[in-house]
Amino acid sequence: MKDAMREVKIGTSDYIKSQLLTKDPKFRLNLKYLFHCFQTQEVSNICHSVGHLLHSVTGRNLTAKEFHDRLAAKNRELQTKMFTLLANLWGSKEYFSKLGTEIRWMDDQET
Repeated sequence: MKDAMREVKIGTSDYIKSQLLTKDPKFRLNLKYLFHCFQTQEVSNICHSVGHLLHSVTGRNLTAKEFHDRLAAKNRELQTKMFTLLANLWGSKEYFSKLGTEIRWMDDQET
């Protein structure tokens, strides 16, 4: 996936897509491989999101200690961005909170 010798660099999702859409069905029929691909893509998305979050909060790289201190101080901007980041991660408290909010909103629209 991350072959250093590859001349044309491709992203994680492009690599997975190419594996799953090949003529040979061995990849798309292998459940363990499908779950592995899902986890790999989730980790890639989280890494990208965290990097973007750390750059967007201050406009510069944030050290782990500075990040921890801002979280401990209940920095509203950082908490909002962390909620947004984790709301897309299936199984997190924020994911289900966002889902519950959407369901309540849909229920309110019907009445």
